[in-house]
Amino acid sequence: MIIDTHCHLDKPRYKNIMNLILENAQKNSINGILIPATQQDTIENAKILADSYQGVFYAIGFHPKYAEKYEDALFEKHLKHERCIAIGECGLDRGRLSEELEICEAVMAQQRKVLIAHLEWAIKAQKPILIHLRDKWISSDKRATVYDEFLEIVQPYLGRLVGGVIHAMNFDRDDYVALAEHNFYFGIGGQLTFDNMKGLKNFIKKAPLESLVLETDAPWLTPKSRLKDNQKVSNEPSFIVDVLKSLSELLEMKRAELEEILFENSLRFFPEFKELLNYAEGYNLGKIRKIVQLGRPILRKIAKEVEDIKSQEIQNLINDLILTCIDSQGMGIASPQIGVSKRIFIMASHPNSRYPHAPKMKPKAIINPEILSYSDEVEKDWEGCLSLPNIRGLVPRATKIEVRYMTQKGEIVQEVLEGFLARIFQHEFDHLNSKVFIDRVESTLDIVMEREYMRILHEK
Repeated sequence: MIIDTHCHLDKPRYKNIMNLILENAQKNSINGILIPATQQDTIENAKILADSYQGVFYAIGFHPKYAEKYEDALFEKHLKHERCIAIGECGLDRGRLSEELEICEAVMAQQRKVLIAHLEWAIKAQKPILIHLRDKWISSDKRATVYDEFLEIVQPYLGRLVGGVIHAMNFDRDDYVALAEHNFYFGIGGQLTFDNMKGLKNFIKKAPLESLVLETDAPWLTPKSRLKDNQKVSNEPSFIVDVLKSLSELLEMKRAELEEILFENSLRFFPEFKELLNYAEGYNLGKIRKIVQLGRPILRKIAKEVEDIKSQEIQNLINDLILTCIDSQGMGIASPQIGVSKRIFIMASHPNSRYPHAPKMKPKAIINPEILSYSDEVEKDWEGCLSLPNIRGLVPRATKIEVRYMTQKGEIVQEVLEGFLARIFQHEFDHLNSKVFIDRVESTLDIVMEREYMRILHEK
């Protein structure tokens, strides 16, 4: 089993081929992936992917390229999330900067400031940090390199950090070997297969074997053997087997033995990946389905009972519903909304801009549900629907309900739901009975457009 400890799966180029990418990974025994976010625009996508797939986690950080866009608030938000297991990718990068000293120094000053902020967050959260370093020189008589600067910056934090990974190692420095004593690891990726990597190979031979981890840095650093005549091939997690092969040859070790050691290294440093040991179905692949809109006949039909919950057809449907719900950032979704007439819906409450006080829960399947009783107390509150985009309505619902349903594993659950969770259940239950929320409003005056709803929300 292999863990790709640095893969930018959140990049847009992967969105429409995500299942293919993960299937390829699974076939090659890459069952775990860590996505290091690099900027604000992709952090939320990294989170969604980590929520969607078993064995996928994410890190929050600002690549030095985006240091000027650094925001404290994003760390406050994401570091509490159970799938966010590291800080980074962050660091120093002078590789593409202007040679003009004044321009270069202003950019580097911001990078240093942001790197220090990441180090502080790593200590506060007690999470590992993922370090990016790049310069025109490994060492220089003219000035200090980023490799020198990082060692100087990190020195006061050693002993307080839980550790880190020097990502995309491509150089040989004895002073970096010493970082292993402070629980730093070294990420080995596709660059090992490139020509003129003598320095990296020398470093690997002297570094402790227990401090090495595998990574792809996909979609970049594609192994040489995959490029052939096309230099634009995007890297992907499955290609990490090429790195493992090169590393086993360099260290003159049997591949299976080396793979086991590297897997143990990854588990030791990122213990959250131990969830890989608890299931055999891999990434729990689902498909993001198109959500049908009001007007489609299926939304006005009573859904059919599920007869065999454990059938592959129903299990695949549930996985698709969960992934579609997460991708659309919905509070729930019912099977008819993706065009399948089955009595299944997903509940996936989580705080967001529309419902800032919503309770947080992991998405779960509700199968063949029943509402056994309703409270006398009824409350009106705002609702929306993925099948009626850009519309909100004030809908009266019972504040407490007693329900019975079956889980994805076929277990029978009977419980009492209150408040927002009772509202979600009733909303999705309506979908199974051919109703949508606007059927429940007491007056057309209680229906507004999304933009007006957001104005009302912010005025509260």
